[in-house]
Amino acid sequence: MKKFLFFSFCFFIINIGFAQDTIKPFIVKWVASAFLPNIFIPDGINISLGAEYNYKKKNSISCDIGYIINSGNLNNFIEDRIIDIGILKIKSNNIEGFTGNVELRHYFKRDKLYDAQVFIPPFWPSLLQLKNTKNSISGYYWGGNINYQFTSAKRNQSISNYPQPGYYDNLYTVNRSVIALHCFIGFQSIRKKGFVLDQFFGIGARFITSYSINKKADSVTDYEIFGFKEYDSGYKLVPSITYRLKIGWLFK
Repeated sequence: MKKFLFFSFCFFIINIGFAQDTIKPFIVKWVASAFLPNIFIPDGINISLGAEYNYKKKNSISCDIGYIINSGNLNNFIEDRIIDIGILKIKSNNIEGFTGNVELRHYFKRDKLYDAQVFIPPFWPSLLQLKNTKNSISGYYWGGNINYQFTSAKRNQSISNYPQPGYYDNLYTVNRSVIALHCFIGFQSIRKKGFVLDQFFGIGARFITSYSINKKADSVTDYEIFGFKEYDSGYKLVPSITYRLKIGWLFK
């Protein structure tokens, strides 16, 4: 899985490089917000990288791939400091997976600092947007994305030894997939030397499906998405709000 993700990302970057006879800029990015706790990756964190290519004036395509790993002590640290409200309470012995994301963007040529401050003041780190340079892929933009996520989690359940006393532990696997579609609006700041700060907010929907392998029937079921869906099995279409913060560097 790790090799597949690595070579996929390299293939994407190499193809962008061969396309540079058109002298159009592209940006390599780290998806910083993917590292934050996520109700759609219970007990796991996502390490994600991507790139954006300016294929046409004021238009770009952006692709991200990520590897999901068990959060371990990080998740325990968070849970010790919040009220258990059903967001981060799904427990697993180990979780692994991957994500893929494709975005299409159209830029408005509005790249003034005060525009971003007026838009959503609390969320824009203004100091990082000072001396924003004009570029075909800087400033305000709107667009849409499609995102796919797969995780495989190892979980424990306590099974009764009836008619004998006591319980025994059963280890089972939950395979889970999420497909999401969003429309978004955002602002991308490009500094003079190439540093990039990119943020957007979007709304849309997610379709979640999961199934279990080797799970025994007589056990308590955990629910996700504020109790709307069983984590171990079933499917659900839910509304979705997304936020992404990306940090990168412009090459041209």
